[in-house]
Amino acid sequence: MEAFKHKDLNGAMFPYNKKGNDKSPDMKGYMTLSGETYIISGWNNNTLQEIPYISVKLSKLIPKNEEGEA
Repeated sequence: MEAFKHKDLNGAMFPYNKKGNDKSPDMKGYMTLSGETYIISGWNNNTLQEIPYISVKLSKLIPKNEEGEA
């Protein structure tokens, strides 16, 4: 888990350099919502008018137990 805990309703994304394919996110990070930590992923996209935007997805962070299993 990350070493820094964000304030509620805050987070950060950074470039994701481990892209395995075109569907992998361009950015990844963590966000805190109602005291729970989420993984936030972002994809660079363009509208039909070629206006850039970022599409995002939140996934609940499932901490690993002491044996390393989710």
